[in-house]
Amino acid sequence: MKREKDFFDCFTEKDLEDRPSFCYKPFYRDGFVMATDLAIMVRAPYNSLQGVYDKSEQPKRIPDFPQPNCDFELPLASIVKTIKSIPEVEEVRVHGIDAECDECDGHGTVEWVYEDSDGEEHRKDFDCPICDGSGKVKTKKYLREWRCISINSTILSVRTLMKLAKAMDVAGFDTVNVKNLPEGYTPALMCLGDNIEVIIMPCSKESNPIREIKLVSCND
Repeated sequence: MKREKDFFDCFTEKDLEDRPSFCYKPFYRDGFVMATDLAIMVRAPYNSLQGVYDKSEQPKRIPDFPQPNCDFELPLASIVKTIKSIPEVEEVRVHGIDAECDECDGHGTVEWVYEDSDGEEHRKDFDCPICDGSGKVKTKKYLREWRCISINSTILSVRTLMKLAKAMDVAGFDTVNVKNLPEGYTPALMCLGDNIEVIIMPCSKESNPIREIKLVSCND
């Protein structure tokens, strides 16, 4: 595999402190090398790789890799084009529960802290300066990586698809084979080359996909 270390690094998560240690680097388990950030996971047979991988830090349980239920080809160019068509930051009108102010969690008040000249802190609740005490906002700014894309009927986050696209580019894969698109909250399965498998946890059915990719079966 081209750029083996860089490829596995695409699936790890080093920037979020709340992730367990096994999310920081690839690890060995049961004949495979795996890497995950808890939303996307890759595995490749150990005997097909060149690197040396840690066996000590790994999750207690590995999610099941599902059996194939479809056969689609998804070009890297289609993933990249769809992601780039989404604005990096977009202001969106919100309604219902989505309209709850993130600053005050919909309560309408925030706690202000004042430290006096003696170093003593004074705390008091005031109206939230973002929603003016209403607990609601009319619009919110959404980053590209927070949005979702529908692949046929399965909704996946842009963030995980960005990781997949980066890994494909690093290792020189032009196409990923989509082998399982779930209807419920089980992983989607994709394959790179002959022996590299990727699973991605889908978003909830309540998520609103901003773009759609329609795939046609390789057998059609």
